[in-house]
Amino acid sequence: LREHLLDLIILLMVNDKSDAVSPEESSIKAAHRERAIAHIQYRHSDPQLTPKSIAAACGISVGYLHKIFHAADLRVEHLLYEQRLQTCRSMLLSAAHRGQSVQQIAFKSGFNHPSHFSRLFKQRYGMSPSEFRATQAE
Repeated sequence: LREHLLDLIILLMVNDKSDAVSPEESSIKAAHRERAIAHIQYRHSDPQLTPKSIAAACGISVGYLHKIFHAADLRVEHLLYEQRLQTCRSMLLSAAHRGQSVQQIAFKSGFNHPSHFSRLFKQRYGMSPSEFRATQAE
């Protein structure tokens, strides 16, 4: 019952956004996508979060999850990594996390492999996490 209520609330939120749903996309698909996005935003720091676990939490198949994201020109993994990168960036800027290594921050943000994190961070922000932290400290 709680899940159905959440679906209805999300459906109402999606329908309130005039440009959120294209004419060829159903409100149900949009609501499923919004629910998956909310789940990613809430749980993105969990290193076990994968498209499979996201789909399971939303009560849909992995294939359907990818399909509803593709309909909005999104990719599940891209959104997940973007959320994690934003968290890492915030932590690197925060004085509260100055004593933590870049690797510790990556792990706390949900990344399992420091090299993968560093590569994605550099692609997104144009410099390594260490360089970013050093330039912000100046």
